Amino acid sequence: VTDDVAAVMRHLKLRKAHIAGCSMGGMVVQAFAARHPQRTQGLCLIDTTAWYGAEAPRQWRERAATGRDQGLAALVAFQATRWFGDAFRTAHPEVVAALTRIFLANDVQCYVATCEMLGDADLRPLLPSIKAPAAVVVGEEDYATPVAMAEALHHALPQSTLAVLPGGRHITPAEKPGDIAERIRSLITKGR
Repeated sequence: VTDDVAAVMRHLKLRKAHIAGCSMGGMVVQAFAARHPQRTQGLCLIDTTAWYGAEAPRQWRERAATGRDQGLAALVAFQATRWFGDAFRTAHPEVVAALTRIFLANDVQCYVATCEMLGDADLRPLLPSIKAPAAVVVGEEDYATPVAMAEALHHALPQSTLAVLPGGRHITPAEKPGDIAERIRSLITKGR
């Protein structure tokens, strides 16, 4: 995937860029920054981790099995409460519905493969090689990638800042877009 991002940048004639990603996208950003440091001007890591922990292979495979055996709809209630806080779900059912439609449109076999990949992923050895400025952002109530995981990223990345967004859960770009935009803007401004 990281080479695909680099290929798109070459096609667009972008020498360097600030790269941002949420959740699994944040893991892609970490891998990209380590593999393509010359193309990484800065990175914004949102509601993500470098490693889900020792129990992750089992936990992610259980989630994959639920999706495979019962269908992705069986995971919607679990996912929605992880994505957004209670107040946000009540106030913005249209956002929850839109993300649910996107989730349900996934190919089940791709979902299974993704779960297995996330369970096995350990990007921690790559982090010391990332020298670009980084903004680590996490929702205060994110229990998919908790604040402790964001703190671990922040401590492992030599040029990073950490922002904990009050009341945010796991998909803060949808839940708190203004806060995320401000963190990205700040990262870009520092890089000038």
